[in-house]
Amino acid sequence: MKHARPETIDQAEATQALKDSEERFRDFAEASSDWFWEMGPDLRFTYHSERYFEISGLRPEDKIGTTRTQFVSNDDLEADKEKWVAHLADLETHRPFRNFEYSFTTPGGDVRHVRTSGAPVFAADGTFQGYRGTGTDITATIEARQKVDYEQKLFMGAVESMSDGFALFDPEDRLVFCNSMFKEQNPELADNIRPGMTFEDMLRDNIEHGRILDAIGREEEFVHERMERHRNPTEPILSARKDGHWLLLREERTPDGCTFLINTDLTEIRKQEGALAESETMLRTVFDNVPVAIFLKEPNGEYKFINSRYTDWFGIDPDTVAGKSVDDLFATERVERYKAMDRKIAETNSVVTEEVEIPLPSGETRTFSLTKFPIVSDGKLTNIGGVMSDITELKRFEDALELAKDQAEEANRTKSDFFANMSHELRTPLNAIMGFLEILLGNVQGMIDSKKNVEYARHIYDAGEYLLHIINDILDMSKIEAGEYALDRRVVDMSELVQTSINLVKPKIEAARLSVRFENGETVPPIRADERALKQVLLNLLSNAIKFTPTGGEITVSAELAGNEYALSVKDNGIGITPDLLDNVTEPFIQGDTAHNDPQRGTGLGLTITKKLIELHDGSLTIESETDKGTVVTARFPQE
Repeated sequence: MKHARPETIDQAEATQALKDSEERFRDFAEASSDWFWEMGPDLRFTYHSERYFEISGLRPEDKIGTTRTQFVSNDDLEADKEKWVAHLADLETHRPFRNFEYSFTTPGGDVRHVRTSGAPVFAADGTFQGYRGTGTDITATIEARQKVDYEQKLFMGAVESMSDGFALFDPEDRLVFCNSMFKEQNPELADNIRPGMTFEDMLRDNIEHGRILDAIGREEEFVHERMERHRNPTEPILSARKDGHWLLLREERTPDGCTFLINTDLTEIRKQEGALAESETMLRTVFDNVPVAIFLKEPNGEYKFINSRYTDWFGIDPDTVAGKSVDDLFATERVERYKAMDRKIAETNSVVTEEVEIPLPSGETRTFSLTKFPIVSDGKLTNIGGVMSDITELKRFEDALELAKDQAEEANRTKSDFFANMSHELRTPLNAIMGFLEILLGNVQGMIDSKKNVEYARHIYDAGEYLLHIINDILDMSKIEAGEYALDRRVVDMSELVQTSINLVKPKIEAARLSVRFENGETVPPIRADERALKQVLLNLLSNAIKFTPTGGEITVSAELAGNEYALSVKDNGIGITPDLLDNVTEPFIQGDTAHNDPQRGTGLGLTITKKLIELHDGSLTIESETDKGTVVTARFPQE
């Protein structure tokens, strides 16, 4: 038996050890989430471990022999030109590098993000042999970072676009971020507001500039109170500022201890509230001097109250009438007439108006218009109200006018008819306004509950709104005819305008028990037009649709841009327009049957004004209608 030489055994063991080492290295490389790579002296890849080919989708034959930039697009190279120039310079000069990041696109079209490090390899004689290094797939990290950056930009953009001021404070109460509106609301501090500034510092700076009116003269006490509310936010705070602005401050604490502050500018609302209070004072003064007599009584005829006008006219003390009836207060010849009016109201639940001649304590007999009306709750007559106005002079005028009419020529008779008609049309809502206001005014003993006051106020509002509508239509028509209606063209958010218009007529829609639908409301494009005129057009079309659509019907609004023409349509499934009216329905004072949902006929100018406003935009109005099936009205506007 021959024995191996010791040096032969050592060489075999060394070979086996090297083989084992290579296998261990390969196992480590394949198990690792990173990969290993090598370059030759020509800076072309000679090796990549298996992990690289798993994430890249490449084959070894695709990668071996390529350079670092071969799979990187020109756009990526140009986008990070300075970085790539520096990296290629490191390779050319055989310098080590760490954590170089780049992107490439796989054959499957996926973008992968890679971080790589490498060290140059030199032979014993110093000859450059190439590079060895590692690589890591950081795609998930980069994509997560990009997502966070995108979401942060969205958040910052949303906050910056807010009409309210916004500020965020960290758990240590230091400012993290605020939008530009927050700085506008704190102009003296704008240049000093910065991240890291505490809320208390900001508060004290505001107080030092005298901007917070509630703090003047009690600065430290105010700081203590405000900081306590800031640390334990509950209700919003209304803050008056030196520049006349009013801010509503709302604070919320987040679960992680941060605090965000939202400032809403209520200046315009406060001005409107002041104007409303002034208007109410003026209106109350009118109530105190309205020249009508008002009464309220039980269904059985017993009086609950009368106003002071009864004292002026008939010498009856309002404090003495509670519980009394007409038998106790008036002459026998008038009692039965008054009772007959009450019975008619109880039987029909309708308003009754009569003219009565009443002798005054002075001996003079004057003529009065007496209107009685039912007050109903849950279908039951609960009270009878009444308004009495002295129309003696009006009757004398009417008598004189009648005499003049009989004696005048046809032209004068026509003119008299006109005045009489206008007097009647205006007197009815005005009588209602004065009458119901006098009821509210005469409530000195608190005998009318709030529901009645609301009902009377609604009658007043409806009558006033009707008169205002007539006047506005006539004024708009006059301005258009005179060429004084100037358009202010600008880009209008049609989606918002349509929704606002629908909300304005929503009470009428609900009262008529109709449904309204806005087609393509989320995708409707903007329009270039005069916003005020466009809203008036849409409100007129919606009002007409409500008038002519029976209970349970549906109204549809749509808007679309086709080419260079914008079409706005209002469709209903109502009673339609008869063929004899369809051709001239846009002429002044032409009206259809409005008996369905609107007790007020209107002026007959709505469609006329609508058509003229559209024509001012160089547009056109078309109406398609079929009796008992509905109507489609379309306004078309040319777009630049």
